[in-house]
Amino acid sequence: MKKIGFFFLGWFILSIWSLSYAIDVENCLLCHKYRGLSYIDKEGNFHLLYITPDLYENSPHGILKCTDCHQGITDFPHKPEHIKKVNCLSICHNIKEPTSGKPFSHRKVLQDLEKSVHYVKNIKTHPEDAPTCITCHFDPIYRPLAFFKRPRPGADRRTLTRCFLCHEDKSYIRKFYAHFSSRMQKFTDPKEIVERCAYCHEDADFLKRHNFANVVFSYKETFHGKALFYGKEDVPDCVDCHSLPYRSAHFILPKDDPSSPTNKKNAYKTCAQIDCHPNGG
Repeated sequence: MKKIGFFFLGWFILSIWSLSYAIDVENCLLCHKYRGLSYIDKEGNFHLLYITPDLYENSPHGILKCTDCHQGITDFPHKPEHIKKVNCLSICHNIKEPTSGKPFSHRKVLQDLEKSVHYVKNIKTHPEDAPTCITCHFDPIYRPLAFFKRPRPGADRRTLTRCFLCHEDKSYIRKFYAHFSSRMQKFTDPKEIVERCAYCHEDADFLKRHNFANVVFSYKETFHGKALFYGKEDVPDCVDCHSLPYRSAHFILPKDDPSSPTNKKNAYKTCAQIDCHPNGG
């Protein structure tokens, strides 16, 4: 019995080790698993270096190795000056875009951004204020419990069972379904979107430099803004009105552009979108 017990104990330890190894083949979590791991740079900015394995594994980047994005790491402990900044436009050679079979990249995002008001070369004064990827993409580690409890459309267990009839890898199906179902709805809370835009568009110095009106204040005074901040969830945020239908939020046109949804000539079409005021046009 003791031999059997030791066998199962050894099997269990190896299984756990194998799982950890599969998640972290470069053993980065040897250090980055500690919650207090952080540093303050020469400019006084705080950098948190702690990684939560479960959150990372289930994130959009969970199938990537750390060094796929964090390149130039050769010394331990790492010297910040030796680490290259992450380039979000890098081609991910170990990830294939499933509909084309081509290596995945975010370069189509850049194509939209180049035509947008937020692109650095389209900003005539103070281009240093142009947003970068992480200006807007800084998903918080923790979200309110209500965000996960709210009813959401999606497939039930029977639907997934039909997938398993043909596709053997259940973990792949679950990841694919989680990705697909999450992209069919807003992942970011409308209030959070407004707060992200307000990071620049409510900053007094930013508004003065660019001679902008405080449109965030105006929004908060409207029926939509008041409803949002009182907790209503199905109200329009900045992206709902400022982005074109079937285009991403990276493609934001100036209001004087004839194609802009905020152009005076298009305002009624924007308000009459099917999930807003379809009978108002």
